[in-house]
Amino acid sequence: MNVVITVDEDEILRAGMLYEILTEKGRFVLFLDGVWEGFSLEKVGIPEFSGGKLVLTAQSMDVCRQMDCHVIKMERLPEQDAWQLFLDNVGHNLMNFTDLLPIARCIVERCAGLPLVIVTVACTMRGERSLSIWRNALVELKSNILVWVKNEVYSQLRFSYDRLKDPGIQKCFLTCASYCEDLGILKGQLIMDWIEKGLIDEMGSKEVMLDKGQAILRTLVENCLLEDVGNERVRMHDLTIDMAKLIIQEL
Repeated sequence: MNVVITVDEDEILRAGMLYEILTEKGRFVLFLDGVWEGFSLEKVGIPEFSGGKLVLTAQSMDVCRQMDCHVIKMERLPEQDAWQLFLDNVGHNLMNFTDLLPIARCIVERCAGLPLVIVTVACTMRGERSLSIWRNALVELKSNILVWVKNEVYSQLRFSYDRLKDPGIQKCFLTCASYCEDLGILKGQLIMDWIEKGLIDEMGSKEVMLDKGQAILRTLVENCLLEDVGNERVRMHDLTIDMAKLIIQEL
């Protein structure tokens, strides 16, 4: 069934068309990519009780809760899978250039298992055979990875930051860019730093302020701006650090 539904359609008409199509099919799988807020299935025309399956991607756990989803957390790609994805996009003939392979491996490691970053960098380097260009690429990636993937990644990260809306939480997030611990930042230490810097308002007892700090941490983790690495630690990805530093420069 070749049917095109455009965003230019009237919202009610569009929902009706989609409902009719999906109801007629009975069994279907519908993918929605990049969902930023919860929505009513009925309002957009998705039959709620049918033989269909709805799969959506979101950066915020809050969206998943609103949609009452079964959550599958996407982890970073393992080293071998990341390398394979890089080769698939840069070209497998790279394997013939043994002088480039060690640098290419370092570049993939710098991409930290993030598929979008791996694909973007690989496509940029496709067909490049100059050793000096590859070395320079690695240096640039180490200094500021956003230089390479700004259009593709920065807008998504910035949107997650903007969605925080609360200026206080945004300030707490920006302070995380000053930590460089590879093993992560102790949650308790981070919260105490926020309190000492006056980023968490005086709310009575210290316990109440610590609870507020935990709530802020949870918000940052659930919006993919911080990563919970266990052992009471969180970590900020290099991409997110670069984005935070850009925002600080703009302030």
